Parts: sequence; structure tokens; C-alpha cells
Amino acid sequence: MLRPMAGRTALLLGLGLLVFTTLFSAIEFYLELTQPQPVSDRAVVNVIASTAVVLPPLGFSIMGFIVVWRRVKNRVGWVMCGIGIFYAIGVVTTDFPVRAYSEYHLRGAVVLIPAVIGHGIWGLFVLCLASLLLLYPTGSTLSSRWNRVLTWGVPLALAILIIGAFAPFRLSSVPLRNPLALSFVPAGLGDTALLPCAGVLLLSVAGMVLRFRHSRGEVRQQMKWFTYSAAFMVVFFLATVDFGSLLGAGYFVTLSLMPVAIGIAVLKYRLWDIDVLINRTLVYVSLTVTLGGLYILGVIVLQLLFRALTGQTSDLAIAAVTLAVAALFNPWRHRLQTWIDRRFYRRKYDAARTLAALGARLRNDMDLPQVTADITSAVHETMQPAHLSIWLR
Repeated sequence: MLRPMAGRTALLLGLGLLVFTTLFSAIEFYLELTQPQPVSDRAVVNVIASTAVVLPPLGFSIMGFIVVWRRVKNRVGWVMCGIGIFYAIGVVTTDFPVRAYSEYHLRGAVVLIPAVIGHGIWGLFVLCLASLLLLYPTGSTLSSRWNRVLTWGVPLALAILIIGAFAPFRLSSVPLRNPLALSFVPAGLGDTALLPCAGVLLLSVAGMVLRFRHSRGEVRQQMKWFTYSAAFMVVFFLATVDFGSLLGAGYFVTLSLMPVAIGIAVLKYRLWDIDVLINRTLVYVSLTVTLGGLYILGVIVLQLLFRALTGQTSDLAIAAVTLAVAALFNPWRHRLQTWIDRRFYRRKYDAARTLAALGARLRNDMDLPQVTADITSAVHETMQPAHLSIWLR
């Protein structure tokens, strides 16, 4: 199981999963942003809560797509894409039926279909999360014994989850009965079908901890932050009884840290050798977020200023902020690139600084022994060779 396809079809599938995850995340952001709140709290609480909800699916999907793009046969990328899409669909199908039923008084399939999907899709999310814990960072399990959790435990939990979808039970999001209920399916299976998924998750945590204890060198560094974030995520998972209560601030934060930890492993410890792509992605995402925020803030401030002075808004504010942001683009991109290189590519950053300093000295230094000493020092600093000799003609 979990064998990804190869070629252009796989890349298009990964891109499609990213697009659908982004779409469902945007829908959930709107649902969270427009839910009833006191007017005084809406500006702060709603924006923070709405952003926190969509961070985990977007983080997993973006990181998963990048891995699929560069390493299409690596199962970790596909599992991360699965986590992102199931989570995004799950939060929408959990929240939308409640709003549609209580606020807009809708009934029928428009409420029942997403409510049924929302009841069971969290099990798929948990199984993908368990698979990620078992497969990271190599894309394979620690041993054949742990591979049985993937080949036997995950399909068994999935089968129980599918059968439980046809059990007679009351939907968790709306006070309606399951429309797919079959009389011969035990009634209690609908409420307990998620327990095998939780059991697989606990086994996966044990496998992850065991892999971390046995890892050495760079692999241990690649696993360190991921293991910490996953451990905190499981603590929040076990602290809740019903899956609806998982949507809390602590769970959002710890779950969002997992793709961040994978990104750190890729950037700092060269996991999967896709660090250059991650570097560019990190630079331009940071650039877009900071300049976009600056643009919005600048427009708001200047419009308020124009309104205070003239009593009306002006298009000059938008034009002025646009020109200012355009002028900041290249300098700010250079600063971000320098900061990321210094933070995650320290050796490369130090080597560039050493070579720049050597070039400055060579322009002014005409003493041959001093030039030789400078070149020798620079080569030792940047390349660290076992042996160095200089031939002078």
C-alpha cells in the first residue's frame, strides 16, 4: 500500500490535492471568520482562530506537494498530501452542517451529506497521520515488524471505519440520524469505529519513538524536532474524548509544527536533497506575506489619514503604497535570502563571506607571501581539504 505512481500523472495528482486543500481551507476560513461573535472580539479572535484552523492543512499540503514534485516515489510526500486534504475536508464538513442546520435552517441532503462525511473522515486523517509517523524520514518503516502496522493495522482500521459508516447512530454535528444506516450493522459500531484508528496512531507513536532512539548522526537531527512536535500533538489528541474537541488552539499549534519541523530538517539537514526548492519557497512565501501585510496596513493607514484631512478616501493612497511596496521588493528579498542563508545555510553563508573578504584583500595586497597565506586560509575555511599545495609559476 501507499505506493505512489510515477510521472506526470503523479505530479498532476499532487497539484490537484494541493488545489483542493487550498479551496477547502478557504471555505473553512470564511466559515470561521463569519461565525457569530461579540463585535468587540470579532476583529481579533475570529481572525486568529480562522488563521489557526487553516494552517495545518496548508502546511502539510504545501510540504507534501514539494516532496512529491522532487521525490515522486517517496511515500512521505503522498501521506502529507493525504493529511492535508482529509483535514481540510474534515473541518469544513464538521462546521458547515452546524451552520446550515442552526442558522439557515436547511434540511435534507445539503446537510446530511457533509455531516456523514464529517463523521467518518477524521478516521482517514488519523490513519494518514499514523502512516507519516511510521514512514518519516526514510519513506519506509523501521523494520518488517513495524511494516505490519501499515499492511495489516491500517487496512483493518479502515475496514472497521467503512463498516461503522453504515451503523445506526446520531450524527455528531447535527441532531439527525445516519441516513446510511443498515439494520444488520451493530448500533455501537458507529460510535466506536474510530477507536481502531486511535490504536494504530498509538502504535505509530511507539514506532516513531523507537526509530528516534535508534537513530544516529544526521538522521537523528532530521527526526528531533519532528518527534517533539508529534509527541505534543499526540498529548493533545489523547486529552480529548470526542473528535470535535480536537479543534482547539493547542492542537492546531502542535499539528502545524509538524510540517514546520519537516521543513527545518529539509533546510538544515538536507533531508531528501530538496533544500534549494524549499529555500526559494520559504523566501517567496515570507516575501509575499510580509509585503502583502505591509500593503494592506499602508492602504488602511493612508485612507484613514486622507479621510481625516479631506473627509473622503483617495486613490492616491493605493498608488503610493503600491509604489512603495514595489520599491521594497528587491531589497527586502535580498534581506530575507541573507537571513535564511545565515540561519539554515551557515556553511554556505560563511564561505561566501570568506571569499568576498579574500577578493577585497587581493585587490589591495601585492605581497606574494601574504597573498599565498590569504588564499591558503580561505581554502581551508571554505573547503576544509585534507591537503593543500599552491604552485606558483
